[in-house]
Amino acid sequence: FAEHSPETPVAMMSRDGPDGRAAEALRQGAADCLGKPLDGPEEMRLRVRRILEERATERERDVLRESENRRFAGGNFLARDPKMVEVLELARRVAPTNAAVLLAGPSGAGKQALARSIHRDSPRASRVFVPFHCAALSPALLERGLFGQEGDALEGAADGRIGSIEQAHGGTLFLDEIGALDANLQGKLLLVVQERTFERAGGTREISADIRLIAATRHDLRKLVTEGRFREDFYYRLNTFRLVIPPLRERPADIPVLARFFLDRAAGQLGKTGLALSSEALDALLAYPWPGNVRELENVMERAVIFAEGRQIGVEDLPFATPHMTDDVGEDLKEALRQF
Repeated sequence: FAEHSPETPVAMMSRDGPDGRAAEALRQGAADCLGKPLDGPEEMRLRVRRILEERATERERDVLRESENRRFAGGNFLARDPKMVEVLELARRVAPTNAAVLLAGPSGAGKQALARSIHRDSPRASRVFVPFHCAALSPALLERGLFGQEGDALEGAADGRIGSIEQAHGGTLFLDEIGALDANLQGKLLLVVQERTFERAGGTREISADIRLIAATRHDLRKLVTEGRFREDFYYRLNTFRLVIPPLRERPADIPVLARFFLDRAAGQLGKTGLALSSEALDALLAYPWPGNVRELENVMERAVIFAEGRQIGVEDLPFATPHMTDDVGEDLKEALRQF
């Protein structure tokens, strides 16, 4: 019964002594065990009322714990692991300021989510949050995307094209993978942060830029500075307040609460409400190394909801229920595909 409705308390009635089936039922999670014969119906009512009151108290405690978890950084970033709670406490402290923030951590760990949380806890919360990804674009496209393009009346575009900096005026500009910018753009961004003005590409007029800058990287910027690939002055400007988000495997206490959150969200979207994680599935989630971090966990839970039959998600619904494939698959693509 507990597998199909884990939230429902179970009371057992038995003539057995303390070493019989009653004791085993309590070990398996029964809320109470009533001996036969009962003294009367009032005893049943009192025992059931006590069980329900205890469950109500537990639910209230869970709600309080959840609200405590959500109070950090705008209430949209769940964390229970001490490592992540410490990061969120630092984020809460810096959020009300206008200081630049540098978020470091592996891909998929939640850097953009944390940046949004800082924005929502800041005085700029009512203004726009503009994300901009700095990787996989040429310097010319990056410059136009960030700074915009001055218009050409002869081509019928006198107003030009506004970039992300102009869009973020009054709000927050989030630059993901900032280490991908070349030295020229780094210098121009440094001037934006210091002078709060900029010029569009191909233009000469100064445009106001009241922005709060939050940058993110999965690389060691200090190492890039040493290698001459990142401007030292820009690094120190960004490094005013640095937050390091640990990979998911280093904060295991976050896995159950994040899994539950992603499960409930996917279940609601797919019309499969009331799903629960089996203890075996949770053990499998905790044992998995999560190379893709929180982003991978989100995808895994969405897939599990799609494949789930019945009211519970089991190990068989998880994509890594098959024998675990290590990261070391060699350099041969055919062999890697065969293993996958």
